[in-house]
Amino acid sequence: MVGLAGVRVGHDCSITYLDYNDEDAILSESYAEVQHALDEVSRMAKMVGMKINASKTKIITVNYLLPDRVAVTLDGEAVAEVESFKYLGTNLTVTGQAKDEITTHFLSIYYNLSDLSIYLLVTQSVQYLSITISLIDLSIYLSIYLSIYLSIYLSISICSYLSIYFILAKFYSFFIRLNVSIYLSIYLSIYLSMSACSSCTYIFEQ
Repeated sequence: MVGLAGVRVGHDCSITYLDYNDEDAILSESYAEVQHALDEVSRMAKMVGMKINASKTKIITVNYLLPDRVAVTLDGEAVAEVESFKYLGTNLTVTGQAKDEITTHFLSIYYNLSDLSIYLLVTQSVQYLSITISLIDLSIYLSIYLSIYLSIYLSISICSYLSIYFILAKFYSFFIRLNVSIYLSIYLSIYLSMSACSSCTYIFEQ
């Protein structure tokens, strides 16, 4: 009976199985061992009501030229021998080289960094847009404030000037001149205030 020697690692250690969830690998240095191991695994699986799918089972020879090259079967079905096989996300090849795997990882890193750069670009653009909008809002507020301030300032200045002018004028009586200066001051104040409000309303509508 053929024993399960597995693959020797180091001086006194050998590995027979690599099991992870539903992805199991049988390691051996001969086809006879592989056949025996498959028969044993299939027998134990049937004991618990399970069956191994022969179409998903593959054989790959890595860096070995085995002299006993024979067809391996699983429950009477032939098991295909392939030149590359992906196990736990890693692509195994008959030469044992990892050039394709390295290229795949580099491409994955490249695409991830590209996505990150696009995300950062969009984020910065949004930040710049928000800063621009804030500056526009600030300029609008400043223009409104300055227009109101200048309107009030001009109103007070003109009203003071007219009041002094009509009071000091030599025509008509003092009370008439005083009333005219008050009316003109009130009228100009209302007019300039309404002009400032109209300017603010126009800015907000734009």
